[in-house]
Amino acid sequence: MSLSQQQLNDFWSGVKASLPTMLGYISIGAAFGTIAGSEHFTIWQVFLLSAIFYAGSGQFIVVSMLAANASISSIVMMVFLVNFRMFLQSLTVTQVFPRQSTVSSLLAHKSIIRNVFYLGLN
Repeated sequence: MSLSQQQLNDFWSGVKASLPTMLGYISIGAAFGTIAGSEHFTIWQVFLLSAIFYAGSGQFIVVSMLAANASISSIVMMVFLVNFRMFLQSLTVTQVFPRQSTVSSLLAHKSIIRNVFYLGLN
């Protein structure tokens, strides 16, 4: 299967458009690794937190609150409260896609990332 010239151009256009977002994620990932390492998390714990948490803010919260000996329930509550904004963003998506079912629209927050959401509003 070969790609047409237009498909290749579209692909490279998408790569160029996503570079700022990729660079942002690389810098946030490096910052998270540095902070987690300074709190004596192992590389496997850092990897596991990165694999489990979709929201980078949750990773930073877990590391800082575990380092402060916070209870698991307070960590869970804090991660929930910080990431509740994704639910609010999904409410905006319900206005953009009016033919989608309510349940489908409300679950859309699982596929929304902040950078893409804000770029999509423009």
